[in-house]
Amino acid sequence: MSEHFRSSKTRYALGLLSVVLSLSSLPALANDPTWGPIELRADLYYMRNQEIWRGDDISATNKKLMEEINKFEPSSKNQLNGISFEQAQKIITKTNTNKVTGQNYKYDPKGEIGFCFGRALYAHLELLRHGVAKDSIKKVFIVGPMRAGGIDWQFHVATLVKASDKSGWYAVDTFIGRPVLLEDWFANFQKFSTDGKLRMYVTKANKIGPNAWEYNTKPGGLFDGFYNDYFKDMFQFFKDNRVSPEEKFMQRCSKIFTN
Repeated sequence: MSEHFRSSKTRYALGLLSVVLSLSSLPALANDPTWGPIELRADLYYMRNQEIWRGDDISATNKKLMEEINKFEPSSKNQLNGISFEQAQKIITKTNTNKVTGQNYKYDPKGEIGFCFGRALYAHLELLRHGVAKDSIKKVFIVGPMRAGGIDWQFHVATLVKASDKSGWYAVDTFIGRPVLLEDWFANFQKFSTDGKLRMYVTKANKIGPNAWEYNTKPGGLFDGFYNDYFKDMFQFFKDNRVSPEEKFMQRCSKIFTN
């Protein structure tokens, strides 16, 4: 469960996927509306430290954020603005069984990386190519010292998708193994907090890490040797495996991946 980035690698300027992916919706992806004050290149560790230094009520801030995002209603033409529990479960199952995201030991034999950020990226791209509107997908980060099973870690991230059969957002997270509403997802991790000040941040879907920027395949980005070809193999999988029209959650949607 330990998740970390080498700061010398992850503070590079990150752009959208450009080497192995050709996304017909790239302009829209790049212009995805910012959620609240959180920018793609914000350092969430620094933000949390500043909030604690100022004496902010972290619990109240988290509650306000939860209320704000649950009120947000995406509205996109010709794309799906929300998905059901069963559809969200399909994405989790795909993540668990994918030859890359389902084989952590191959890419992380020492358990030093964790790759929650990799699974969240995979879920984001799967949702897009299944026809879900970009503003119906977000990332949720929790930042703060956590401990469970003798393991310490500093953050976790999952992909959020608007629910169509309930009020709120589903966290699509293999850590839990089934879709859960955001408030239940956050409560699950609060019990691991060691200082009682676990901070939740909701960002654009293409933010990769708490102090890293947007998806990138430039030097120092996702294709860095540190990740042992994890992202190279993932993007190759997407190139080699298309989603058929019958598999998509909504039939009328543009292709996300093209040759």
